[in-house]
Amino acid sequence: MNQILSAAKRVGLLEGLNNTRQAERLVAFTLGYRAKSSRSCKIEAAKNAIAKGHAIVKAETARRVDDWTCEEFQDVFFKVREVERIVCADAYNISIKDGEAAGQPIRNFHVHVVPRFEDDAIEGDEIYELIDDWTPTGTKNKNKGAPMELPDDSQRRARTAEVMRNEAETYRKLTGFVVPSESTAIKFGPHSIPIQDQVFYKSSLSFALVNLKPLQVGHVLVCPLRSVDRIRDLREDEISDLAKSVLKVRAMLYEQYGAKGFNIGIQDGKAAGQSVPHVHVHLIPRGRQR
Repeated sequence: MNQILSAAKRVGLLEGLNNTRQAERLVAFTLGYRAKSSRSCKIEAAKNAIAKGHAIVKAETARRVDDWTCEEFQDVFFKVREVERIVCADAYNISIKDGEAAGQPIRNFHVHVVPRFEDDAIEGDEIYELIDDWTPTGTKNKNKGAPMELPDDSQRRARTAEVMRNEAETYRKLTGFVVPSESTAIKFGPHSIPIQDQVFYKSSLSFALVNLKPLQVGHVLVCPLRSVDRIRDLREDEISDLAKSVLKVRAMLYEQYGAKGFNIGIQDGKAAGQSVPHVHVHLIPRGRQR
């Protein structure tokens, strides 16, 4: 292991890691020594890393989310949590480009897990530009995906309850979710969300809601029912249910919009841009056909 650590140090793999134990674990994943992998995916240090400790959860054969079984996709979420245990950071940007229409740069399905620190040099939305441009070879990604005009934050306006209620009702017809007869609400961080206004899906441990300020049509959120800030705080059953719910909501969005791809992302912590201290997965359909 000492020889492996020395070699990794020479190529800069260990820069920014806090201690030898973190270094050992990251090298172990990368070089296959006590490798943490499954039949479906593995963890490796990112080539052409965006930031120190940048890791990739990568499929052995799968190309799209469509290629996963539910159990395999749940394993992806567990692998993301494992990465966070390897490299301790203040926060993490987690990003999946699901399909060419979403800007996927390589053939294999992969998840970026980018450690973020309160004092790092990446500012604002620059992280998304860096992920958009990333390839393992260092050449700039030429695939920007289906056209998507992102409004400036200053131009994003909160939608009315009526507009969100109409959108949620459209989705409920596809998910089969029925709003309880009594007036109820769900906690989303410090906010109390009226179910009839925004929630269109609910399982025993997760829920999905339409976005107050969507980046584009179909941009929705999937969250655990229990209000926790970080992925690391979720129980195993909550992580499993969250991943399963993401698959169900993704299928609903495909049925509604005929999307050719999806951007799937999590801002796990304030330093990663998290605006509401409650774990939430962003789903954005790309390349709508209808």
